[in-house]
Amino acid sequence: MRAFFVVFVVIVSVFVFSNTVYSRNNGNIVSVHPFENVKQGQTVFVEVVSKNKFKNPQIVFGNKIIKMFNQGNGLYRGLIGIDAVKKPGRNKILITDNTGKLYEEKFINVVPVRYPIQNIVISGKKGGLGATKDELAKVQKAKYTLSNYAYWSKPPFNSPTNGCIISVYGLNRYHNGISTGDFHKGLDIKAPQGQRISAVSSGKVLIARKFRLHGGTVAIDHGQGVVSFYLHMSKITAKEGELIKTGQKIGEVGATGFATGPHLHWGLYINGVPVNPMEFWIKKANKC
Repeated sequence: MRAFFVVFVVIVSVFVFSNTVYSRNNGNIVSVHPFENVKQGQTVFVEVVSKNKFKNPQIVFGNKIIKMFNQGNGLYRGLIGIDAVKKPGRNKILITDNTGKLYEEKFINVVPVRYPIQNIVISGKKGGLGATKDELAKVQKAKYTLSNYAYWSKPPFNSPTNGCIISVYGLNRYHNGISTGDFHKGLDIKAPQGQRISAVSSGKVLIARKFRLHGGTVAIDHGQGVVSFYLHMSKITAKEGELIKTGQKIGEVGATGFATGPHLHWGLYINGVPVNPMEFWIKKANKC
């Protein structure tokens, strides 16, 4: 009987995972991927298949409450973003709702990743460049956007522009030999000035404007806690509030804002947490 339920979950889910734990509880089939060793920067997928109708199904992870969304056919899904500085160790995932029909505890083990160090030499006007309060507020709000409809489907996505990666996710950043105390929250893709930038997946444009620090910026809500950012653009063709399709042009590569040369910074946020796009979300790309 247990084998039957495992197969059922795989058929209903959009994604077929290895390294997944399944369990049956109160008529619910719960799956967590990955479930053993979860690397810093990864995304954890939590899915429940059930004939029950849940009220406000959610995931409690540490001090965060993460909404689970009904995908149809009895499937509910929620995503947990693990950032590059998440403390390694055992973490509990509590899956529950307001009816009492859903209650499940799972555990994941977060393991450290050795990220490289990068020193950026800055001179002239770039050295004192900072974000405005309005810029920070708009970017922060976009990161935590939560909409009910999932525009995204079937990762891994194509790269937003052609080029090689000059800065990977998780880098420990130094400016002129001094640690910034921060890590790189996305991928920097080296590309020629003016090269096309495309949306990695369908969604709604949250931001399409030029900022002082981030330069030409587009942020796209892909739905259900998935948001992507595109920075330093020389030209923006997307419009705020616009619904766009996968592969649609949203702008062109540039070196605006805090940038030392033409490139695209592309970042992916899961429920407000910056994750490594190279882990599941985007097709593998070559480093420069």
